[in-house]
Amino acid sequence: MAFKASMEQFRDKTMYRRLSSQLLAALQQDVSHVRGERTVENGNLQGLKGFEFNKQTRFHRVCRASHQVQLNREKGTVDVTFDKFDPRYELTVPKHTTHFKMMLTVHAINFDTHQTDSYSTLTSTIPLHTQLQDGLALHLDFKPNDPRHLIVSLGIIFVEILDGREYEIKAGIHNAMCITRVYEKQALVTQPAKPSAATILAHKPVALIPPTTLKRQHQNSTRKLHRSIIGTKQVSTAQKMELIE
Repeated sequence: MAFKASMEQFRDKTMYRRLSSQLLAALQQDVSHVRGERTVENGNLQGLKGFEFNKQTRFHRVCRASHQVQLNREKGTVDVTFDKFDPRYELTVPKHTTHFKMMLTVHAINFDTHQTDSYSTLTSTIPLHTQLQDGLALHLDFKPNDPRHLIVSLGIIFVEILDGREYEIKAGIHNAMCITRVYEKQALVTQPAKPSAATILAHKPVALIPPTTLKRQHQNSTRKLHRSIIGTKQVSTAQKMELIE
């Protein structure tokens, strides 16, 4: 599963059920297929934005530091930059926390073929009492020009360092991660096939003849067809009326 690696750091037994519900909602918004043929791949995945991997600990509640996310699909890069902040005031941390880490992931997913690739990066441990005057930056590379859905997640991990050893805080139940951006798949643009000579001849445009010209041609044909009768002096009045009509 695409999110398996993230689940090792952000544990929540309800995650699979909640994520399945979100994917079902995305499927129901597929407007390109009729009911019974709808797919997640063609649904509206923007509803995944803000999804919390750990329902008990919401990312934006424990991390209030301002940050920006920039993704470049063509180059295959994603950057998250935090403005300068003081962790002691911008983070809500569990008891015994001395340090924290930031985690950035990108999942490239095709829901039809089940082809997935996951990329992640983790900062080093950052002391809780250190003011980040220069802010904080996370950079991640992935496959350039990947046409699949790209899902960006950002998380925070709390740890305690004691006697030089790193310990999880209560088995990671306070760690938080959420989907912060969803970049839906790129539409495939196909170039139209070059028509063959036979196709061009078969679809050769026909010049349109104005109605007045058609009427005139019809009248001339009628005159030629009945010229012998009209030119005969012995033609009856009834015949003349019939020709006029």
